[in-house]
Amino acid sequence: GDLGLKYGRDSLDNGFISLSHVSIPFDNYLSKFSTISFTPTNPQILKTLSNSNSNSNETTPPPYMAYNTLIGERLVAVNSCLDFLSQGLTISLRYSLVRYIKSAPILSYQFHSYSLIPILCSSYIISLLKRFLIPSWLKLIERQSSHNEYLSLDALKEWHCLSSCLKGTIGWYTADSLETMRRSLGGHAYLQINGISTLISDFGVITTGGGDNVVLLQQATKILLREITLQKENNTSNEPGSFLEQFLTPPTSGIVSKFQNLIQFKAEKILNQFETLRKGGKMSEDQIWNENQIETVRLGELYGWWIVMRYWERGGEKEMREIGMGRREMEVMESMWKVFVGERMRENEAEMMGFGVMSREEMEAMKEEQMRS
Repeated sequence: GDLGLKYGRDSLDNGFISLSHVSIPFDNYLSKFSTISFTPTNPQILKTLSNSNSNSNETTPPPYMAYNTLIGERLVAVNSCLDFLSQGLTISLRYSLVRYIKSAPILSYQFHSYSLIPILCSSYIISLLKRFLIPSWLKLIERQSSHNEYLSLDALKEWHCLSSCLKGTIGWYTADSLETMRRSLGGHAYLQINGISTLISDFGVITTGGGDNVVLLQQATKILLREITLQKENNTSNEPGSFLEQFLTPPTSGIVSKFQNLIQFKAEKILNQFETLRKGGKMSEDQIWNENQIETVRLGELYGWWIVMRYWERGGEKEMREIGMGRREMEVMESMWKVFVGERMRENEAEMMGFGVMSREEMEAMKEEQMRS
C-alpha cells in the first residue's frame, strides 16, 4: 500500500509490502555480495558465509561495495541543495529589488541584505565544489566497471566521509536558508503563491532521504576522530590527495587554516572527553557517544564547511578560469568568498575565540571586511 500523505512530493508512490507465510526459493535470494545457507545443525537458522563463490570463476564484490549506491545518492542530494538554493534566491532577491519602501528597494536595508547576501555568496562558493563531486565519483565508478576493480577501503572511507558530512552540512544549511528566504518576502511569505513554501515542502525529504543528517554527521566525525587518533600512532592510511589526507597535514597560515585549527582543537576536546568517560568505566561506547552527540554532530558540520573552504583554497581560481570567468567576474567571486568565510567564522565566533584560534580584534576586523564585501 501507499505510505500516506507526505510533507512534500505527495505524487511519489512510496509504499510498503507485507508478506506472511511466504517461502522464497533459495535461487531467488538477493545474494550479490554473499551467499546464505542453512546451518547443518539447524535448518531453520540462516548463516552468512564467505563472499567468495567457490563454484564460479567470477570475483564476488566485497560486501562494502553495496555502499556505493548510498554515496552516489548523497552526492546527488548536495547537487539538489544548490538547485533549491538557486530557485529560492531568484524569488527572494527579485522580490527584494522590486519591493520599495521610501523610494528604496528593501534589499538596500541592512538587515534584509545581511539575511540574503550571505546565502547568495555561500551558494556560489559551494557551486564550485559541485563541479568536482559527481564527475570525480563517476570517474571512480567507471574505472571500477571497465577494469573490474573495486574501490579500496581508503577510497571508500574518503567518499563515505565526504558525502556524509557534505550532505548533512549543506542539507541543513539549505533548509535553514529556504526559511530565511521565505521570511524575507514580508506579507507574501504566508502565501503559497510565493513559490518558496513549495520549495520548502519539496526539499524536506532531502534532510532525511539517503540517511538522516544526524547519523551521517556522526559517521563522518567517527572517521575523522579515528584518523586523528591513528595519526598520533603514525598508523594512518589515506588516498593521496584526499581531503582526509589534507586535513591531517599541519595547517600553515590563512583563514582556512584557522578553521582547520578550530576543528582540530574541538576534536581533541571530544577525544579527551571520550577517554575520561572510558576510564570511568560506567558507560558503554554507545552511551559515551550519546553523551557527546551534540558535539560530534557539530564537529561533522564544521568538517563539511572546511571541505568547501579547502576546495576553494586549492582550486577555486582554476575552476573559475575553466568555466570562462573573466577578471571582473573573478573579482566578484573573491568578494563572495570573503562574505562566505566571514559568515562561517561569525557562526563559530565563541569557539574561535574560546580555543584561541582568533583574537577579538581579528574577529572584529573580519566582520568589518565581510560588511564591506
